[in-house]
Amino acid sequence: MVNDVPDNVPDNTPEPGAGIKNLSLWQRLTGVIVNPRPAFLDIAERPNFIGGAIVLCAVNLLIALLCLPKLKDFTALMMEKAGPMPPEAAAFKGIAGTVTSVTAILGAVIGPLLFWLLTAVLLLLFGYLTSKRTSFRSLYAVSVFAYVPTTIAGLIQGVLIALRPAEDLKNITTSLAMFLPAESGSLTFRVLSLVDPFGLWSIALLALGGAVALKTSFSKTAAFIFILWVIYGAVIIANPFGAKGLGGF
Repeated sequence: MVNDVPDNVPDNTPEPGAGIKNLSLWQRLTGVIVNPRPAFLDIAERPNFIGGAIVLCAVNLLIALLCLPKLKDFTALMMEKAGPMPPEAAAFKGIAGTVTSVTAILGAVIGPLLFWLLTAVLLLLFGYLTSKRTSFRSLYAVSVFAYVPTTIAGLIQGVLIALRPAEDLKNITTSLAMFLPAESGSLTFRVLSLVDPFGLWSIALLALGGAVALKTSFSKTAAFIFILWVIYGAVIIANPFGAKGLGGF
């Protein structure tokens, strides 16, 4: 005999997203480091990324401003090493410092915005390929907060650049290439330039956040991103000028 359920008994079925704590901006920024899955659950459920983007871009800008004196000195040093220049190039020498400053400042702000756009588009593509759907805003928010380790790497590099002589600038990296001279240009150097713990950490967070937002498995998302990273790495390794660093970022 089936017992009838009284109409006044409350429905305890959890709502979608129930139990996900509404995290503050600071809790999100630290959460992706210490406890990423709950942080990304909150980010995917409430994809408010503007605060995070402002903080990370502001940190990048501060790093650029911190490094500007050494970047200008390095540019001047490279131009001196280049030897005599034709008149057209010599005219550029007078504005090289200004160009370096403008490029560094714009790159510090615009670079992350474009990178987040690219990674969000790639996650969206993965969603279409696997028949998983979510809002582009959620994927962009995931990309923003997955960038935290890369920003930490930038801070470390910025401090090292500020403390060391300008001529050492090319040797400053958080990748495994730090153990080799930058002038070597060897295949080993280009490969190790891609192995940056902070960059790989950001890639792992991007895969986890993408999996959470798209409600799919981490292994599938990680495999997709890893394949793209390998393709990028192959292009960098084939480049005679070598890799720049930051773990493929």
